[in-house]
Amino acid sequence: MKKIIGVFIFIFLILPSFAQRTVISLNGSWEVEESIKPDVLPQKYTHTGLVPGLTNLSKPYFPNVDKFTTLAVLKHPIVGIHNDPSLDTIKIGLVGQKRNFFWYRKQLILKEKKEVVVLKINKAQFGTAVWVNGKKAGEHYGCFTAGYFDITKYVKQPGKNEIVVRIGAHPKALPVWVPFGTDMEKRKWTPGIYDDVSVIICENPYIETLQVAPNINDSTVIIQTKVINYKEDGKVTLTYKITEWKSGNEVASGTTTIDVKKDEPQIINYAIKVPNEHLWCIDDPFLYTVNVSTSGDNYMSRFGMREFYFDTRTKCAYLNNKIIFLRGSNICLHRFFEDSLCQDNPWNEKWVRRLLHDIPKEMHWNSFRFTIGPVPDKWLDIADETGLLIQNEFFIWTVDEYKYWKVSELENQVGEWIHDNWNHPSVVIWDMQNETRWDKLEAIINKMRPLDLSNRPWENGWSRPAAENDPEEDHNYLSYDNKKAGEFSIYQMPVYVHNSGGKGNYCFHPSAHATILNEYAWLWLHRDGSPTVLTKETYEHLAPGYTNQQRQDLYGSLLAGETEYFRAYRNYAGVMFFTYLTSDYPKAFTCDLFQDIPKLKLNPIYENYIKEAFKPLGVYLDFWMADIKVPGDTIGRFPIMLTNDEYRPISGKLELRIEKFNGEVVEQASKPFAISELMSDTYLIDCKFPVEPGEYVIKATTYAENYELKSTTSKRKLRIRKE
Repeated sequence: MKKIIGVFIFIFLILPSFAQRTVISLNGSWEVEESIKPDVLPQKYTHTGLVPGLTNLSKPYFPNVDKFTTLAVLKHPIVGIHNDPSLDTIKIGLVGQKRNFFWYRKQLILKEKKEVVVLKINKAQFGTAVWVNGKKAGEHYGCFTAGYFDITKYVKQPGKNEIVVRIGAHPKALPVWVPFGTDMEKRKWTPGIYDDVSVIICENPYIETLQVAPNINDSTVIIQTKVINYKEDGKVTLTYKITEWKSGNEVASGTTTIDVKKDEPQIINYAIKVPNEHLWCIDDPFLYTVNVSTSGDNYMSRFGMREFYFDTRTKCAYLNNKIIFLRGSNICLHRFFEDSLCQDNPWNEKWVRRLLHDIPKEMHWNSFRFTIGPVPDKWLDIADETGLLIQNEFFIWTVDEYKYWKVSELENQVGEWIHDNWNHPSVVIWDMQNETRWDKLEAIINKMRPLDLSNRPWENGWSRPAAENDPEEDHNYLSYDNKKAGEFSIYQMPVYVHNSGGKGNYCFHPSAHATILNEYAWLWLHRDGSPTVLTKETYEHLAPGYTNQQRQDLYGSLLAGETEYFRAYRNYAGVMFFTYLTSDYPKAFTCDLFQDIPKLKLNPIYENYIKEAFKPLGVYLDFWMADIKVPGDTIGRFPIMLTNDEYRPISGKLELRIEKFNGEVVEQASKPFAISELMSDTYLIDCKFPVEPGEYVIKATTYAENYELKSTTSKRKLRIRKE
């Protein structure tokens, strides 16, 4: 009898380890219908659509599915309607479609009875409401955060169930006080359930949230769980297990017991040691898995042992207590939704992995700003696995739309946004907004900051940094007007010659904080090489009569030169040009660098220039004279700045060559170089100018002896004229 009791006690003690939630994916084909009224379920569904996806992919097609124009676009300083007082009466915008809502329907089959059934809709716009078997189960206003719906009392267990999800067809389907995402250069607002949908099934006690906060300095993680028991009061034992994600090897475990009251959420913080911690970094994105169990549920999440912060004293970013310089670009996914080539690509894992891993590695980028709209969760999973650093931006770019918002609703959505993303090691910066000056945002940041136990830094756009070590952003759009006539003067840029890579004046406040340059180069071209709405006048003045390919070559050369310039002077903790992916259509304001969207092929002109400009060993040829008269046998002195982003010294030969356009070397000179880790240094090379008048290319190239990237080249164009 004693042996039987002992076995019973042993089984009771290990029960939490066997707790298992079931997650049923509802991704795939859904039935879709439209309506004007919000509260009458459709009698029939005549369309089908994909989840995750956008409603404009439904079959058959819904006419004018994304026709909505915001007030910000209507009043845009370049393309908008001005001095029309009637615009003020429309509040957030004008609807261009004869519907207000879309309805999605899917069947859910439950095979056994469980105590907790929760529907999770990761992201949908604009607003979400749920009906189960004809009864309304809840509503969620957020357009870029997950909605959780307790549908336990509405479902048949076991049995077939009808799930109906209603979304707004446009932003005006939401109450005017709800933030829906503001972007004054976005022409279409496409609805859709654009992230995963799933059903969570488990027993009590239910684990509602799980947060993992690493501390690499003492090799521990804080595991925060929110537990709720819908069944009864009592003690709850939580079991923790940490394993290596790929191998599955267990590295740590533990248990704790708490008292809970029925229907009252309880938050528990538990510290656990991670022996022989393996740090997550861009070159080695090592991931762990944590599994937390109760007697009725378990919650699993990946995490990485890493810390990221900025230091105002050094004006640098730090990953795992080591300085890191951010190199990369921006992704405007919600603008890409406007693109006719978008289709289902954002939900094609092979396509997204090429976008976030293959190309960035080839281009020597380690970071992105996900700007003006969130990405599906899978994107961040891929960023975790591939070692990208993400500046994660909340969807705010506004002049005055915020005057309608309830601050409490914005705070609620920001809290949900933090919760959705807090376990991703790739997310290293919370970015509250883009180019917005609103004094309430600082207070909102500092109210929400404690929710993130990892204490990531916050960036506050063009508003004041909210804490002493928070960074700020700069959008340094230089002037390319050099007041000189003549075709070749486009390559003669005094803005580079007479400045030293300092911050711009777009923040509208003085600051000595670390700064991220995450927008620069006002030179956008459509993918065919024609100017965009914003750059038409720039190119008419800068390069009149240029062909599309000539403009692309000019754009590539100046974007590369500007990247080299901003990196060389070390005034920025990060240099991230605008932009890598966005939309292209006739009235687009900006554009990206792609030649082929379905295959994700960069324009080779841009690729050849920019790949060199972002190499960790950077070269900046500080020569922008371009169009000069020189007598015979004139020797020029060429300053060349080298920038080493690596944690190792690099040495070799630095060579300057003056070539004809066919590659024939006319003059050359060289000297040895040696640059310490993380340093930037200047070398001067004397070289003769060509005697013969004509057009040439000057190239400054490092040839490294102890570095796998054998060479880096910076090049400029030169015209020699007779005296």
